[in-house]
Amino acid sequence: MNINIIRDLEMKYQNMIWEIVGGNNFKESLTEMQETMRKDYEEIAQNYFKTNVVEILFERITRYFIYRQNSINFKKPYHSPISSDIAFETDDAIIFIDCKTVDMNNRTGKGNKIDYPVVVFNINQCTFKNINVYIGSAEYDDGSLFRNFEGVVFPNNLTANTKEGMFNNKPILTYILGLHYYPADPNPEDFSITDPTFEKKELYLVCLPHFHTAFRDFNNDLVTKFKFYDWVDKPGEYEKYPNHTPISTPKPNFKKFRWIIDNGPDVNKSNGNYYYYDDSLMGPLGTQGTVWNKNGNKYEALINGKTPRIRKNLFINNPHESWRLSTNKF
Repeated sequence: MNINIIRDLEMKYQNMIWEIVGGNNFKESLTEMQETMRKDYEEIAQNYFKTNVVEILFERITRYFIYRQNSINFKKPYHSPISSDIAFETDDAIIFIDCKTVDMNNRTGKGNKIDYPVVVFNINQCTFKNINVYIGSAEYDDGSLFRNFEGVVFPNNLTANTKEGMFNNKPILTYILGLHYYPADPNPEDFSITDPTFEKKELYLVCLPHFHTAFRDFNNDLVTKFKFYDWVDKPGEYEKYPNHTPISTPKPNFKKFRWIIDNGPDVNKSNGNYYYYDDSLMGPLGTQGTVWNKNGNKYEALINGKTPRIRKNLFINNPHESWRLSTNKF
């Protein structure tokens, strides 16, 4: 399919979805959710907080509004578990919509306010490839630059049915719908989503670039950092990567280093944790060397990053791509 057609479809569904979730009816439903949480918080906290109840309710509201709209010509559900929370087929595309909630409370240390300037998603919720993250951007513990660091692998998911982000000759288009909330801590009446006193209230919709638009328009350089990483730390991975099972003693050639995270032109760069670089052993996925993490009394080998983050200003600061982020401050 022509890449300009894919980009047009990305814009088409960005506008179509935002028209549904960016309006007053959706806001009113979020306000009702806010009042329910205030009334039932103690019961929910006691019996149900093993899961993210806010995200469950947010997904439920989103599904209701999306599926009842006549503006989207639904053909059928998308029959694959490798997808977003909401996945369906239309006349001209496969649409993924994933719901994310951001806990904006700093007091408990349990929130994820750190995710405010970025878009967080899972590997199964995108189609694009990405160059190795932090490539050429690292330093040793003495402050000298590790210029030829090959970076951390981004594990692009391509199934037999979804090569290059296509399914049945239709592009798979991914949208992340994010919601800020303030948890009921310690007072249930503090729970806020649309409350006027909640200064950080926000709903946003982001269109993640497709496999082809990511290559042409972003040079496959989208991911800023990862929230988590996969290590060779389980029996199944021991069998898969027998040359990278945990070791108890560091090798003589280990070099302590950390990668440098580029947060964008308007934000200072930040440093990751310290790890150990082993140039005597190729990484599990075939990179130049192996990165080891000290975990207790053993060292574990890095496989790849997971739960990637894309900084919002990658879109905001680009006049040709700013349409990819729609925001409602209520």
